[in-house]
Amino acid sequence: MHDLIHWRALRESGGDFILAKWYTILVAAASYHLARRPTAEDSSKAYARLLPHLSSLKETRLCLKAVHPTHKARVLHDMGSVFFDQEQYLAASKFYNRASSSAALVPGMMLDPETISYLESLAVTQTKLHHADDALQCYLQIVRAYTHIYGEDDKPLIKLAESLLDLGRYEFAAECSEKVMIQLETLLGSDHFRTLHGMSVLSLSYQALDQLEAAQALEERVLALQQFRSGTEDRQSVLASKRRLASIHILQRHFDEAVVLSAEVDDKARSAFGSRHIFTACAARDYGYALRAVGRADDAHAKLIEARELLQQMDDPQGILDEVESALAQFRKAIQ
Repeated sequence: MHDLIHWRALRESGGDFILAKWYTILVAAASYHLARRPTAEDSSKAYARLLPHLSSLKETRLCLKAVHPTHKARVLHDMGSVFFDQEQYLAASKFYNRASSSAALVPGMMLDPETISYLESLAVTQTKLHHADDALQCYLQIVRAYTHIYGEDDKPLIKLAESLLDLGRYEFAAECSEKVMIQLETLLGSDHFRTLHGMSVLSLSYQALDQLEAAQALEERVLALQQFRSGTEDRQSVLASKRRLASIHILQRHFDEAVVLSAEVDDKARSAFGSRHIFTACAARDYGYALRAVGRADDAHAKLIEARELLQQMDDPQGILDEVESALAQFRKAIQ
């Protein structure tokens, strides 16, 4: 892999060995990006290789100035990816921002899929930094680019709506989702999987806005259509819909209904998703919360312990493990 990178560097730098050397160092340091996120150990080694060469920032800048903007953007993005993988999001955002700006200097590159991927990286990083407005601007640029390329396509709007939910911009998320659902129902029909996905995002938007009756009605419609499409209760899409519906019932304080749905999802999650899938752990957690809500403390405690054990087996429990640990700590405190 190192030889291939060096050969590409020589070719793209016009045979200049110094530029090729810098390119090889930087891209080799971000080699996990080429391998699509290998283990944390590999990325740590890449990061360690990168740091000694960042001390000479003057030489780095001089090198990058001499490189074609598209080539420079690729290097900057790879450097940002190394910092992102080390959870140094502020440093990553600076490199991603420079990568996007460098690519934008080339006519037509703002509509290139590679440049759009730079914007997506920047948007995710801004979200990690809780810079909601900056992330939103990135997502809007992405939607404009995809709309220019593909016309009135629903995919970027669905992605934007999901991102807006993550950013806490619920009214805008609902607006995007409603537009998507109208388009999809007209073009594909109400039972198409993309239409159902759009409905689910809209239901989550309503839920976030505390419009629980609207969220319940829409999610019940999604569930009925998913059941009709799949012809079985064990499909992942059906279980995911039931889990969303159970969470709405919890918010409505319809605890008995939530327990019934959560129990069914928890019972079938292992066979549908596997024991090491985040959905399975979340299903156990949700069932534990529902049991606690109806006063079945012992059963709830046992189920939350099961959820914790499942999460501890995962490389990336997405912050849910801390949440479950906190719930178990509350149980211990209540016993004392």
